[in-house]
Amino acid sequence: MPKTYFGGTSYSPHRPFHNRPGNPARATIAEQVRAANAVGLYLHGATYQEVADRLGYAHRASAYNVIMRFIVRHQALSRSWRQRRQAEAVMLRLDSWTWQEIADELGYRTRSGAYRAAFAAVDRAANRLSVSDRVDSMNASIIPATDRDF
Repeated sequence: MPKTYFGGTSYSPHRPFHNRPGNPARATIAEQVRAANAVGLYLHGATYQEVADRLGYAHRASAYNVIMRFIVRHQALSRSWRQRRQAEAVMLRLDSWTWQEIADELGYRTRSGAYRAAFAAVDRAANRLSVSDRVDSMNASIIPATDRDF
């Protein structure tokens, strides 16, 4: 008799994992494409209600859940996309664009979104430089100690 947890549910090694092809709960290709389309609409400025209406979800909460689940599962993709867009906001600001022009060009909903994105990119770059400086100073302090004759 397998050991049961949480009200009799068996967690045997033969139970399919969520990401395995044999799991019937895994999203089909059509559902994955629909989720990607929902995220695309949302990232281009559509509200959850507009996404739900356009793609046939019953409620805006359903569209929200699909979008958030997709973003969490593909976080590395969304992070790199967001960081590229933030870097582009910095470059446009250096070309003396206004915050509103940057927001319109890159798809931010407000000019404060463009402002926050640009400063997030600058802050991230400053943190990278700070860490690099600390590593360089640590290396400089270690190297003389290793060069000494014992």
